[in-house]
Amino acid sequence: MIRIVQEHDVKIIEELKPYFIEDGCYTKDVMADEFLYLMTNYPDDICVLVAREENFVLGFIVAHKVYNRDYAYFAQVYSKVDSEFALKGFSKLIRWCKKRGIKELRGETERDSVAMRGLKTYGFTEHSIVVSRII
Repeated sequence: MIRIVQEHDVKIIEELKPYFIEDGCYTKDVMADEFLYLMTNYPDDICVLVAREENFVLGFIVAHKVYNRDYAYFAQVYSKVDSEFALKGFSKLIRWCKKRGIKELRGETERDSVAMRGLKTYGFTEHSIVVSRII
């Protein structure tokens, strides 16, 4: 049976770290440091949801409040299982947001990707375009 729980122990970050998706200089180590910092210093501002079957990680969502903004940002999402986990996971994340008065949830993904199509099925819409230029 798959369980989805909110983790509060900072040790979870090292367990999830191999699955993090890097983005240029935003490496797994940098992400892990940021998440550990939030979990240690601002535990109410980060939500780490983990889906497990027995002791195996099947998926997770790491999201956090954004300083001086009225939204939360999901920084990492990973799933080995079907979309039911994602639906239950995002539902739990939305409840976490509402308990904190957060009215919007944001994240980044590549346009026209499987992830983008999946997010749209959960009610997400494109908000803006992130542009980058390597210099």
